[in-house]
Amino acid sequence: MSYWRFCALARSSISDHNLDILRPFTMMLRNNLTALSFDKMSYTFSNAGMETLAKTRSHARYLSRFEPVKLECCVNSCVCFTGLHAGLNECPRCKTSHLNESGEARRTFSYMPLIPHLHAFMSNRAYATRLQYCADEHAKTRRNGMTMDIFDGLHYRSLLGEHVVAGDQCLAHHYFLDYRDIALSFATNGFAPFKKRKQTTWILLVFNYNLPPDQCF
Repeated sequence: MSYWRFCALARSSISDHNLDILRPFTMMLRNNLTALSFDKMSYTFSNAGMETLAKTRSHARYLSRFEPVKLECCVNSCVCFTGLHAGLNECPRCKTSHLNESGEARRTFSYMPLIPHLHAFMSNRAYATRLQYCADEHAKTRRNGMTMDIFDGLHYRSLLGEHVVAGDQCLAHHYFLDYRDIALSFATNGFAPFKKRKQTTWILLVFNYNLPPDQCF
């Protein structure tokens, strides 16, 4: 579970009992405590009713109703077998089978869905207010001819008034017509974490521009 999603969960309307369980977990996330440190705390303050880290994580996962999605992918990390590649028995690029002798995927990729994160933000009053940065704070300070944020950029301004296009379908909704619409950007880059291996790691970053600039990055 991401830190921001957990904060949104911890500040929502949940019972005092659940908050007592989640508060130590919040402190762990905010202060980057190790799992060993957390379990030592639960042992040291046993009279406070602290749960172990495993039980606390399980409890937080249950309350958040958030589960990662596992996708089958090529053993050489060429493609994920979803969308256009769903149902294929072998990778369309390297031609290797993605199933083992038991008919199970040889490699899987765990995806943390974005939509539940956005739902958590919107269901929390404090974060829902922060997501109105563009319609509220930026709109009040914006000056014509000056680029103060992404919302002053040519690309964003060119989308205003245009219909949203999803695949081959042109939708009735216009880009950013509703003040609750969210502007996201996606960035990725790969690097080799090991000197003597050919494997690469790719970091996928999604930025939420509706949050104030000092928070969206």
